[in-house]
Amino acid sequence: MKSSDIRKAYIEFFTSRDHRQVPSSPLVPPDDPTLLFTTAGMVQFKRLYSGSVELPYRRACSVQKCLRAGGKGSDLENVGRTLRHHTFFEMLGNFSFGDYFKREALNWAWEFSTKHVNLDPNRIYASVYQDDDEAWDIWTKEIGVPEGRMVRLGVKDNFWGPAGDTGACGPCSELYYDRGEAYGSGLTFQHATINDDDPNTRYLEFWNCVFPQFDQQKDGSRPPLKNRGVDTGMGLERLACLKQECTSPYETDLMFPLVQTIARILGIGDYKAAELETQQSINVVADHIRALTFVLSEGVLPSNEGRGYVMRRLLRRAARYARRIGQEQPFMARLIDPVIEIMGATYPEIRETPDLIKRVIQMEEESYVQTLGAGLQKLEALIGRGSLEHITGQDVFTLSSTYGLPYDDIAEIARERGLGVDVEGYHKHVARHREESRKGARGAKFEGIYEKLKEIFESSGKTEFLGYPADIDEFDDDDDEASALLDDLFTDPETHSKVVDLGLHKRDQEDDEEDDEHEHEGFPSFEEMEEYFNGHEYPVLDADKLKILALFRGDDAVSRVHVGDEVAVVLDRSPFYAESGGQVGDSGLLETDMGRIAIRDTQKTAEEVFVHYGTVEAGEFRVGDLVDGTIEAHRRWSIMRNHTATHLLQGALKQVVGKHVTQQGSYVGPDYLRFDFTNPESLTDEQITEIEMLVNYQIRQNSIVESEVMPLEEARKLPGIIAPFGEKYGSSVRVVNVPDWDVEFCGGTHMPATGGIGEFVIISESAIASGVRRIEAVTGDAAVLFGQKNHRTLQLLSQQLSVPMERVPERVQALQEELKAARKQISQLRAKSTAGESGEILEKATEIGGIKLVTHAFDGLGGQELREAFDALKSRQPTGLVAVLGSVADGRVTLMAGCSPDAIERGVAASDVIKQVAPIVGGSGGGKKEMAQAGGKHPEKLGEALAKAQMIVKDLLKV
Repeated sequence: MKSSDIRKAYIEFFTSRDHRQVPSSPLVPPDDPTLLFTTAGMVQFKRLYSGSVELPYRRACSVQKCLRAGGKGSDLENVGRTLRHHTFFEMLGNFSFGDYFKREALNWAWEFSTKHVNLDPNRIYASVYQDDDEAWDIWTKEIGVPEGRMVRLGVKDNFWGPAGDTGACGPCSELYYDRGEAYGSGLTFQHATINDDDPNTRYLEFWNCVFPQFDQQKDGSRPPLKNRGVDTGMGLERLACLKQECTSPYETDLMFPLVQTIARILGIGDYKAAELETQQSINVVADHIRALTFVLSEGVLPSNEGRGYVMRRLLRRAARYARRIGQEQPFMARLIDPVIEIMGATYPEIRETPDLIKRVIQMEEESYVQTLGAGLQKLEALIGRGSLEHITGQDVFTLSSTYGLPYDDIAEIARERGLGVDVEGYHKHVARHREESRKGARGAKFEGIYEKLKEIFESSGKTEFLGYPADIDEFDDDDDEASALLDDLFTDPETHSKVVDLGLHKRDQEDDEEDDEHEHEGFPSFEEMEEYFNGHEYPVLDADKLKILALFRGDDAVSRVHVGDEVAVVLDRSPFYAESGGQVGDSGLLETDMGRIAIRDTQKTAEEVFVHYGTVEAGEFRVGDLVDGTIEAHRRWSIMRNHTATHLLQGALKQVVGKHVTQQGSYVGPDYLRFDFTNPESLTDEQITEIEMLVNYQIRQNSIVESEVMPLEEARKLPGIIAPFGEKYGSSVRVVNVPDWDVEFCGGTHMPATGGIGEFVIISESAIASGVRRIEAVTGDAAVLFGQKNHRTLQLLSQQLSVPMERVPERVQALQEELKAARKQISQLRAKSTAGESGEILEKATEIGGIKLVTHAFDGLGGQELREAFDALKSRQPTGLVAVLGSVADGRVTLMAGCSPDAIERGVAASDVIKQVAPIVGGSGGGKKEMAQAGGKHPEKLGEALAKAQMIVKDLLKV
């Protein structure tokens, strides 16, 4: 049976038994930040087991791509050590959510195994949890498995969960297949499983049936779970190994073409004829390159943290195993095409960005060869010490932090050499380093009041956010006046200002009612504006009758606050947006007839309790007071422009750079926007120009920005939907859609239509981490000001250089070349002058024990010129010479030390001299024994440093 036949047969078997076929979810869980990767088929169904969402179906089946590398349940270290473990694999699974249970699950597992893939029933064995008499009886009395082919195992092997300290858990039953005497002569199933002693995997476990039926409590008790279920998983690679009668999964049709390609590239020849150690190295490369191909296709790039760190470790581990069999140079990019050829038909997503995947692999492998060679050499040198029994925590930390060698690789190499690792010492060094890095950092959010905020949530629930408008289609199309104003609002920036003036910002109509009426003649009143726009696709910028639930002054909950107090206010409802998803929190006012609090920021807890930070400017406020809230409208409009522009930017990036682009972070404020995304290379000028053009085109289209709250399962099916990773979603999500351009899960506030953004300008593009780029941009007024400033600068340069504006770059380049030539000429003249002075300088030298010591301060020379000065001295005095030369240029000190060979033999090294002299001028440096250099920031201490050099040389010469 081909692996494709097994997939098909499995799905057909369970769909014919009323199971919903569900596609594989991504390897990066889109709504579970607690997991690095999807490790099992049940991950995408966790909410259905917990009952947190309405069940869309009660039975499901899937073929799920999985990755177990990093975090709980990682098999990374086992790959290469055993033949049955993989980091990337496919899991066949069938699931029940409060529907069928053990009897159906076990009978169907037996039926599929024996009648549909035709495994020999006499070679199938089963394990059950030690107390699970129900499963034992189903196997032995109903299915007819002899008790001699059964075993009861404990919690370690046959009890699953809970995922945390509490929650769903239950026993499991596993199916094994006896591969025969060739894999373990005389080995019994009971001995192999009970003693975990089956090195050649005679009894290969291929199917695990888990039965979540208990709800573990904090006290350890396990009452029955309300909706008990079934969660089964079967490794496709293992089942294919059994059906195709292979020694290991690496010889199945899923992997054999790949391992043969690797063997050929590495000059091994036939994989099956290779030595066991060579096969193990090839297996590691094959497994890891499959994992890399799939995860890279989802936009995760190698980095030093999280998922990116796992990717980097996979690649470097594969490269290290390849080095074992003589492959020193990068080669793994050549393996991407074979992986795609084998897996692309089933998982077409890996076909979309092959060139990107190859580039990332090549760049990362080249980096490994260039930078980690020193780390491996250092580690080998440590291991080479004959008496070494373990690697110290200090050495592990140095290898990791200085040489870039991952801790896990160090530990694995040490284990292979029979050495221990001082794990505790290493973690102490890491903790000390982190503590030092955190000094001066901002304190934790809500520090001191968080527990009290949790109590507010438990008693009053989360804060109701009033700032989300409803769909614009609900607007009354028959209201011509409102419709006309709404059209202007989308397209005319002046109308925004008029709307703000009408009262959507801080207003005081009562003080000057006549002027207000005159200024806004022909426009609706503020009350009419509220009626028109509140509840429609227009930002709700104020609200009244908001109840104060709590007041905090510092870490103390207080009943009242007064003028001058810095306060944190919790309300039952709020129009203020609380910072999340990259968008900053709102500012504005909380007011009563007698008092006013200026709100400068709004934050929220994980439970969505909003905290408004501000200063009491007038009156006093008490817990229980009703207040009116008014948002700073101009600021909110700017934030909304930037947030909607961020969505347009992501759409443009996916078109210009590639579909692999995924968001890694963002900042959406009133002044500018920042968008971090995955890409291994910097953007070209042409790409940046095209991205700007596309975003501005979408702005001119003036598309309505649609928003809708919908069930999570329904939202996931939307074409092109983007669900930012790292966010946790409930049963329903808010979807923001710019039609035919970008659709995302998003809780932020947006423009009613794209035209209101006005203009979009990229001001910078840079790298912030390996494989992560950052774009910063401005919109609206800020974009106009940015363009005007640049135009004025260019205009001024044009005038000063006496050339048209379009020729300014050309003229600047010419001037730079002229300046470079002039500097070179000056340097040559100085060198000649210095060479001419060398005889005079040598005459003034101090002789110490037969060595001439030259200390001299030049004016305005750089490092290269000082080296040339030493060469001139050495040409006149080739032996018996030590020189310490210094110069001040542009407010900084440059020091240079040089020694003749015989001076070095007598114990004077230029590097030693410079290391002692440099701190005097506030600098540091280094070099070789013959010549060394340093820089410093205290030019006034140059004379002192040169004087000190004489003492240092005397000490080194011991005279």
